[in-house]
Amino acid sequence: MIKAGQRYLVLGLGKMTGAAVAGVLVESGADVRVHESFLTPAREALAASLSERGVRVSFGEPDAGVVDDLVGWADVVVPSPGVPPSNPVLAAALTRGTRVISEVELGFGFVRGPVLAVTGTNGKTTTTTLLAEILNEAGLPASAVGNIGVPFVTSARDSAEGMLLVAELSSFQLAFIDRFRPAAAIVLNVGDDHFDWHSGPEDYLAAKERITENQQAGDRLVIRADDPGCLAIASRSKAGIAGFGLDAPEAVWSRLRLGLGRAPVVVAGVEDEQVATFDGSGKTILTNLRDIRMEGRHNLENVMAAALAATAFGVAPDVIATVASRFGNLPHRTELIATKNGVRYVDDSKATNPHATLQALKGLDHVVLVAGGRSKGLDLSSLAGAAGQVSGVVVMGEAAVELEKIFAGTPSAAASDVEEAVILAARMARPGDTVLLSPACSSLDQYTDYAERGNRFRQAVLSL
Repeated sequence: MIKAGQRYLVLGLGKMTGAAVAGVLVESGADVRVHESFLTPAREALAASLSERGVRVSFGEPDAGVVDDLVGWADVVVPSPGVPPSNPVLAAALTRGTRVISEVELGFGFVRGPVLAVTGTNGKTTTTTLLAEILNEAGLPASAVGNIGVPFVTSARDSAEGMLLVAELSSFQLAFIDRFRPAAAIVLNVGDDHFDWHSGPEDYLAAKERITENQQAGDRLVIRADDPGCLAIASRSKAGIAGFGLDAPEAVWSRLRLGLGRAPVVVAGVEDEQVATFDGSGKTILTNLRDIRMEGRHNLENVMAAALAATAFGVAPDVIATVASRFGNLPHRTELIATKNGVRYVDDSKATNPHATLQALKGLDHVVLVAGGRSKGLDLSSLAGAAGQVSGVVVMGEAAVELEKIFAGTPSAAASDVEEAVILAARMARPGDTVLLSPACSSLDQYTDYAERGNRFRQAVLSL
């Protein structure tokens, strides 16, 4: 819990998290300072609001003297998710042994009910939203929070007794936990991502693994059964393991038992056009494939993951089937925008790494791919494996030249922005093709975020 008079240094005002943390801290009687490297009009307004509440806010790239002042003053440092360990203030705090915790760890001291935590390289937002809706449909009060857009610390402080918090958590948020312990945790997949923040794949995996480090035998950890990173995490977890896969449930069970060296609690799989669970003795049908509204194999996996977490709280199969039948693709996540002249236009702007783009391409042929942006230090070469599905590529942003080399031999064009990319893609596409915006890169070289990129794609498509 927050101790009155204790000195907390909050790093970063970027979006919502830093301001939310500072607000909760000052309301709890803590002495609070905030430092933000980059000044913008929006951040200046936030700073003015916080200053009125007694929070000291400073801006600018800190020199050695500022770093010494900030870290020397602080009892606890709370970095916003976008602040990497290479940040000079955070690096100094870690070197000196100052306690560093994430907003999630801070918020965990306020929770009044179970926490269900969702992480993974891709699919987090869809699964988090779906799981919260399933729980609410079952009569269990639940709220989707965290990296989904509602700060965990604020939601936890304001939550009612018994409220289930379904939290989407990034590797950044998990990297600095201490006591955080979810009653149910989901690791959807582990691919390469955020190497501009993490030092490499081992560091990224270690951050993801922290979601289960405090779980015990009575808790549940849900994983993708054929994902090596997920299996590595589960093999070291004390929680009861549940796994999902696209094979028959018994096959998923056997593979998971062999991979872990112990029996899972339950698994979910697909057989005879049905999604079913298997607990080692019998099967339970959850829903029919044809009744799941979301498109894509990756979304089928998201449904199974959410179902396995929900069943840990006694949710009945008919409830899961009801929600799956009405739950559609979220904005910017393989969202069908329009069909024009026989060509489907799909917005998957949320795909900010190669793993996500490859997931979106599964099951598709004759695709005109719109890709590019800031690569975040990731190797994009794995996209070459999908070249057979791609009939044309439109590249843009900082990664344009790299993508042109990866898709050498495939018809390509370079666009200055997403609007021009839509025009060029429409010229390449033929009836029956799919124009897919799935950038495999972040949007931050040209746009505020993936949502702005996706919204501009939508408008450009509708203007054709």
